[in-house]
This record gives sequence, structure tokens and C-alpha cells, in this order.
Amino acid sequence: GGGVAALPRLSPFDYLALRADDLARQLVDPRVRSMLEEDRRRGDTLAATIRAFAEADLNLRLAAERLRVHHNTAHYRLRRIEERTGRNPRRIADLLELLVALAIRDGAEEGGEGE
Repeated sequence: GGGVAALPRLSPFDYLALRADDLARQLVDPRVRSMLEEDRRRGDTLAATIRAFAEADLNLRLAAERLRVHHNTAHYRLRRIEERTGRNPRRIADLLELLVALAIRDGAEEGGEGE
């Protein structure tokens, strides 16, 4: 899609997500993709919760504080993510998979390849 990116501001993770090809997008589990697409239409609250939880080093209370929601609301959202995707955000491997799917989705949209 073109454009300019300030490389010093990108992490290797962000760079790889921005460069994700069709195969990488196809490897995202359809349940995860479906949840992210529906969440985008509803305001991206689950995506924000995933990001906040990761940025808070899996500290749910801190994530809830940063999201400005009650910790029970954040806990409910994590359960909802797990129910919808089969991925438990409290497990590092599952959280990484969710973060990768989010980064690929956002990278595709920024590059003009949004779904």
C-alpha cells in the first residue's frame, strides 16, 4: 500500500506483522479472525483488552485500571475471548497468538489490504 514508516519506532514484531503475506493471514485461526472482525464492528473492546492485558504483563487489575473498567469487567472480557476463540489469554502461547492475529489484522488494514 505504500507509505512511510519510521523504522526506529517499529519493533521487530510490528515490522513482521506489517510485512505479513497472504499465507500469514490464512494461518490465523478462523475463530480468532471471526472474533476480531466482530469485535472491530462493536468498537474493538476485546482487542483493547488483549493489548492492555499484555502491556500490563498479565496483571488483570492493572489492565482494568488502564482500560478504565472494573476488574470484573476485564475478567469477563478475557473469559469471552477464550469462549469465542478457544485461546486463553492467560497462557503466554495463546496470548501471543492473539497478539499476532491483531497485529496482522491491523497491519493489513494500514497497508490497504483490510478485510
